[in-house]
Amino acid sequence: MVLSSLKRPSSCPSSIKLPTKRKRQSPSSIIERRPLRSELVAVAGGSKISVARVLQKLQQSGMLVDDDLGSYNERHKLTTAAHAHADFDTPYGPVVQQMPLQRNDGRYYHWEFVHPLAFIWYLSLKCVQFGDMMEAALSRCGGELSLLLYGDDITPGNVLRHDDGRKVFAFYYAFLEWPDWILHKSDAWLFFGALRTSIIADLRGGTSAVFAQIIKVMFAKIPFNFRSGIFYNFKGAEVIYRSSFRGIIADEKGLKEAFSIKGASGLKVCPSCQNIFNFDHKEGDVAVHRSIYRLGVDSIDRRAWIPHSNESIFECHNRLSTMVEEGLYRRMGKFKKLQIETGVNYNPFGLLGDPSLRTVIKPVDHYIRDWQHTYCSNGLASSHLAAALHAICKCPILKRAEINLDTVTEYCSHFVVPRAHGKINKYWFDVKYLANDKVKHFASDVLHMVPCLLAFMVDVIKPYEVLLKDIEALDALNKVLSGFLHAGRVTAEKRDELQGLVDRHRSLFRMLYGIDFVKIKFHHAGHIPQDLWKIGHALSCFPLERKHRSIKSKIVYVFRNVEMTTTKDFVNHVIQQFSENRFQFKEYWLENPKPLVSRDGCEALTYNRLASPDDRPVSVEDCLHVSLHAHTPVGEMHRDDVVLVLHEDEVIVGAVDKFFQGDGEIIVQLTSYEVVRHGVWTHWDTTAPQRLFLPLRLIRANLKWARRNGSTICVILPPAIKLDQCR
Repeated sequence: MVLSSLKRPSSCPSSIKLPTKRKRQSPSSIIERRPLRSELVAVAGGSKISVARVLQKLQQSGMLVDDDLGSYNERHKLTTAAHAHADFDTPYGPVVQQMPLQRNDGRYYHWEFVHPLAFIWYLSLKCVQFGDMMEAALSRCGGELSLLLYGDDITPGNVLRHDDGRKVFAFYYAFLEWPDWILHKSDAWLFFGALRTSIIADLRGGTSAVFAQIIKVMFAKIPFNFRSGIFYNFKGAEVIYRSSFRGIIADEKGLKEAFSIKGASGLKVCPSCQNIFNFDHKEGDVAVHRSIYRLGVDSIDRRAWIPHSNESIFECHNRLSTMVEEGLYRRMGKFKKLQIETGVNYNPFGLLGDPSLRTVIKPVDHYIRDWQHTYCSNGLASSHLAAALHAICKCPILKRAEINLDTVTEYCSHFVVPRAHGKINKYWFDVKYLANDKVKHFASDVLHMVPCLLAFMVDVIKPYEVLLKDIEALDALNKVLSGFLHAGRVTAEKRDELQGLVDRHRSLFRMLYGIDFVKIKFHHAGHIPQDLWKIGHALSCFPLERKHRSIKSKIVYVFRNVEMTTTKDFVNHVIQQFSENRFQFKEYWLENPKPLVSRDGCEALTYNRLASPDDRPVSVEDCLHVSLHAHTPVGEMHRDDVVLVLHEDEVIVGAVDKFFQGDGEIIVQLTSYEVVRHGVWTHWDTTAPQRLFLPLRLIRANLKWARRNGSTICVILPPAIKLDQCR
């Protein structure tokens, strides 16, 4: 072979096209595409690599007019755009910063978290409505807000995975001066960060140390913290505000880990009471158990409970610290015994052991129990349902009448729940989901099961004149849950009312079912009204656990740099949601409203059908809009939902037809019915319906109902709403 044959030809064949050099985009044009990429990442249900592949495929097919979108490094550009909000530099530093957490071996793990001071400043800059809400909250409270912190672990992906490698602990917070209906929205709670539990287990001080560092960032870090005063943006100006710490709300396990106490597994189970002991109620009525200095968790007399104070809890930890300083902790028997007797674990890095937090943390006042977990998540309501179902199965009279769990299932299958709550589960009362001391269902199911079972017992069992006390006790439980759901703001009067309902139910439950169904949560239930009064709202973990879905949607595709990627992606998600007005700062609003036009489709209708031609709308915004889906403080409402309306001292029950919006007000069109018989199970005649147009704000509840016959429907009315005053 001749060497000249190996030379590269000077020109290519005509059939081969030379690659054209892509024109380099200017920096300004690249910046202009960042908001679009940021929005794509926020609204996409998949990972960034899947979004990049879709854009690249569209670019290769010639479907995109923009040559830059779908380029070979699209994945990197999407990441840069999505993290732009997190990297924004505020007067308090970047929105996402690093927190050094010390491991057991002395090394540090740098945790990426959303700095609350920087995030609130940036969020009020990007979203005018958020700044308006902050201004309204400050005007109501006089310049100082109250912050509530929440923490819970979540498992993205496969919840049945045998190890906890993917489980994370998520932290949220909110200000209690925000409107009550805002606090019941999951998206209103601000995200602080998420940390894998496998990392927490390797930290000095564990979960309590993480809570301590979070509270330090918020209230103790120099020079800027909530107590010293910081700024937010309002109408182009920076407004100063302050905040105090109000407490931590979580389930029993979360509170136990946050305050580093013994919890349900220890002898002293309640940080609010000095003389409540675990296990005593299972050992019989011996003399020592009747002593005022030692009561079991089944005690129903709150006057006999000796309360802890914030100082006495700190003193328990000080006694443990003294033993360590004197070297007595080497006598592990005495050291462990003292921890058991006090119910406090020695943790010098946690909330109780950190001396810099003594002016911020009040362990008794800041221990906020969640009524959802206390009652509905393997709690008191779950145990009560199991006890009532066992009583039905064991009653000889009902056995002869062939009334059993299948009868309950068939009866409750006719119920219709609000569309937003799904459908009746045919396995609610199945024997496979009935344990000895609980029903194995989710908290939302338990909330529906209580009134449904009560209606069955009143309608079917009461005529046999059996289980009358069981019916009375279940009715008391229904009133408690209804009171929590419809309480709104909790004043001192509302606290006393709820306390009376809780005490009555606990007394009936203890008298009927004894110690077999008593759990630790039976005692904690007695503290719920007081805890709700501390924060001023009947808050539960329902909206916060709904927020877990958003976190899971971001973390499920992340396997490297989990904390950093998840946090920055979620900041982008929140900023896009707020700035693009996908989060509504409205108490009442319609989902996807459409302009209402005449039947021929040629004329837009106004709010006032009799308006003169000169007053007819000139734009779509001036038209009357219609929708079949509305959002209210009492929940989402759809067409055909049966609702309760209180109007001019009159109780109205009707089915929703449509929602209209115009002239600044939302009107609901109802097909109302006439009442036939009052009671727990109220009957309404549907043979002569009336069409009503009422303001949406008059709706007080979304109801469960069932059709009795062709002309009558039966509706369960919430007992917490005072209907007697309206008739």
